Amino acid sequence: MIIEKRQLREIICRVLTEDTRDRELDMISFVRTHKKDLVKLLGVSYQEIKMLSIAAMCVAGRESSYGEWWQYKLTNPIETLLSYTGIKDTSIGATQTKYSTATADEEYAEKIGVTSEWDTTDELKSMLLALGILSRNYKKALGLGYSKKSSGHISGSISDKKANQKFKSTGSAALDLAITAFNGDPDKVLIKRSQGRNYIPCYGDGCVNDAQGGLTSYHYVKSVGVCMRKKSSYYTKF
Repeated sequence: MIIEKRQLREIICRVLTEDTRDRELDMISFVRTHKKDLVKLLGVSYQEIKMLSIAAMCVAGRESSYGEWWQYKLTNPIETLLSYTGIKDTSIGATQTKYSTATADEEYAEKIGVTSEWDTTDELKSMLLALGILSRNYKKALGLGYSKKSSGHISGSISDKKANQKFKSTGSAALDLAITAFNGDPDKVLIKRSQGRNYIPCYGDGCVNDAQGGLTSYHYVKSVGVCMRKKSSYYTKF
């Protein structure tokens, strides 16, 4: 597979100057402009697309500090190259999505202009890819009976006494589970469970007997939820 010098220059330049927050209003504009197509392609309401778009922006913050994390800047060009050449299907772009997962819906990928791994280095396209994945996860969560408007619960989920400090729902159990699946393995997260409706599972070393609080999927959901509340003014801009 031929890699042009121009492509390498572009990705390095993008990564060095990247800040997804500079493209958040562009994302809102894209979603607003393509409202009808996105509702059809993603299979959720426009109000839900607004919510999931803001969640995608916040995922970029959690995954790569909006593209500004120094380690991300060092490794993403290499990871993108590995993905592009087929050596490794690894997480790439500001929202750290695998290209195979991000483009599973080919029609949606085409709609947002993603035809190559290099496209994930574009901050806007990276967030739009996350929107697509979150929408798929969200629909599956709804199909499992998770609530749109009731918070997820963690009752009896982990033995850590500080569990409640680690978890804070977004206010939507379906969104909580969608975010958890984005952070982990959707095939393991998006399944029926014996703990009852709206139960949010925990993943990570800190899920068991860790009073100090190692990182878990609960931290991830909480972080995205806190970010979404800070960006709540965006709802009126769509």
